[in-house]
Amino acid sequence: MTGRLRITGGALARRLIDVPAAADRGLVRPTSDRVREALFSSLLSRLGGGFDGLAIADLCCGSGALGLEALSRGAATCAFLDADARTLATAKKNATSLDVASRCRFVAGQLNDVPRLLQGALFDLVLCDPPYALSPAETWPAIAALARPGGLVVLERASAKGAQSAVADLPPSGLSLLDERRYGDTTLAVFQA
Repeated sequence: MTGRLRITGGALARRLIDVPAAADRGLVRPTSDRVREALFSSLLSRLGGGFDGLAIADLCCGSGALGLEALSRGAATCAFLDADARTLATAKKNATSLDVASRCRFVAGQLNDVPRLLQGALFDLVLCDPPYALSPAETWPAIAALARPGGLVVLERASAKGAQSAVADLPPSGLSLLDERRYGDTTLAVFQA
């Protein structure tokens, strides 16, 4: 699995980034180019004016592909968080190779500690791609607390086998479900604070 992904749109389109070595051990699951492209096309219409000037958080960032896509499309800043320091180092290396590291913050830590780790910062767009085995119900309050009023939260999860919704088990948290789309074994859910 170790290899490269490409940025799909914006100023950095077609530039390549590295996949963390943890992907070879099944600990990181990079979001495919096709799914990222579909997600960002969908977000563009929801954000009205696009990504220009937005503050982004990329949680369980892996390679950093989601946050780097947002930066490529005009986001002002991105905070990257991952529990694994080596994986986070790959995201930082990718940001450096794309010349956007000055607009980034890199934080090692667990998802349920994210409000403390990011010192209460609020974001216009929170992108979260946690391990599929992790129950979002355990960390959902911490994720939801990062979105500023009107901000968007994107949660990537395993598609529910035989179920209508991959997010049906999430507790209410001040977020409204706007959209949910399935791409093979991946479901993307978009919420608004």
